[in-house]
Amino acid sequence: MIAGFNQLLTTLAKRDADLQDSRQHLQVVAQRLVEAQEIAHLGSWTLDLVTDTLLWSDEVYRIFEFDAQQFEPTYAAFVGTIHPDDRAAVDQAYTQSLLTRSSYQIEHRLQLPDGRIKWVQERCQSEFDASGRALRSVGTVQDL
Repeated sequence: MIAGFNQLLTTLAKRDADLQDSRQHLQVVAQRLVEAQEIAHLGSWTLDLVTDTLLWSDEVYRIFEFDAQQFEPTYAAFVGTIHPDDRAAVDQAYTQSLLTRSSYQIEHRLQLPDGRIKWVQERCQSEFDASGRALRSVGTVQDL
């Protein structure tokens, strides 16, 4: 019985070491992704259409020039950052992509809080359940 217990402890210690190695590997991969997004000026976002939750990567905050600690992204807030002359086109591209279950790509302007204009390129694709209900949209925004 003690031998079996010692073997269990050895197995658990090995699993713990493997988990630690996996955590370290994931941290390295995550840091490389952050660095790649910074270099490319390319951020990523996810909109959960079930919970209406929008998540932005750090690079999206930098592109939009918002402080992540002081700004909570929502779809309405995102639309509010789009130049007024481009809002309808962006909304139409997204709505059409949901209706046709296809991806979209669009270039448009942002109107930054200080009034400056910034051009970006958005790409998006959405996931649907078996009945065709949109569940989640994922995309990128690149500072042009």
